[in-house]
Amino acid sequence: HERLVGSEMCIRDSNSRGRDGKRLARRCSARSVDGNGHKLARGPLMARLRLNIVTLRRTRYSDRHSILTAWSAEMGRVSLLVADGSGRSAARSRALSIVPSMIECEATSSPGREVMPASSMRPRAVLASLRANPLKSMIATLAAEILDHALREAREPDAALTDFIDASLMALDTLDNPTAIANFHLYFIY
Repeated sequence: HERLVGSEMCIRDSNSRGRDGKRLARRCSARSVDGNGHKLARGPLMARLRLNIVTLRRTRYSDRHSILTAWSAEMGRVSLLVADGSGRSAARSRALSIVPSMIECEATSSPGREVMPASSMRPRAVLASLRANPLKSMIATLAAEILDHALREAREPDAALTDFIDASLMALDTLDNPTAIANFHLYFIY
């Protein structure tokens, strides 16, 4: 059956089943409606977004997926569904999204869903020194944990905060002075 809700057309047949016998998901698409309620045009509600993110937390969701919480320059705090299986692309996404990492990815946004599937992940900056130095890695993980808790309710993008986070991670990656590395968390919090 069909029902019109605002400018959204939802089509669902409650008895529709796929080849494997499972119930088909509800299919929604946007439709423009004129003043008389006539359907004019049809287009998908889902949108592909290119996001520049800094990973804050990775939570195992199932055997095949994890939920990656990140700060995005375009959307603020976002939750992304990433592959976590045993395949080559899943291993690559796991390696790229080690907390904290600076990544560029594509996400599919759809209304009513808070967690967006992510794909086409690639590094924005290689933070090799953060991975090689255990002290830097520990401090970067602490900074990501602080950001994760501080930005829980932040849903709007903030260019100044994004620049600060990116610059801080790059600065920590380039530091060589052991005293500066040991005190970096104080600089970051202050």
